[in-house]
Amino acid sequence: MGTKQTLTRYCFSSTCGYNGFTDDLKELLPEDDAATVNWGEEWQTPNFEQTNELYDNTTIVWTTQGGVYGRLCTGSNGNSIFLPAAGFRSDTSLTNDGSGGYYWSRSRGAAPWYYSPYYLFINSEYIFLTKEERDYGFSIRPVRKK
Repeated sequence: MGTKQTLTRYCFSSTCGYNGFTDDLKELLPEDDAATVNWGEEWQTPNFEQTNELYDNTTIVWTTQGGVYGRLCTGSNGNSIFLPAAGFRSDTSLTNDGSGGYYWSRSRGAAPWYYSPYYLFINSEYIFLTKEERDYGFSIRPVRKK
């Protein structure tokens, strides 16, 4: 596994790129986006704005569906999406399954987290948007490209 000093993409600061590498990429390219790679060109991982829109413009409640804990996000039009508390992977360990959900965005963070993408965190008490280093196995929730 690499470190932030060995990055060769999505690196805004020379302090976190291989041999001082930087680029202007603020969002995942389609070939690096797990949603696009696995579901096809019509799909992508939501960017920061789309993730924030879900956070800001839906009614969000902690609930269960099919015996699985998570957050149900319902828009003013009645459409909803269920985000399971799927936990996350670190190396071979699964952590917080059933109590927390971690959902990547395809957007890279701003200073000082130049190398870290945004993600949406959920549990029974909180829901918030923050940033984290890329070496965790968080979930993605694909959206259709507009």
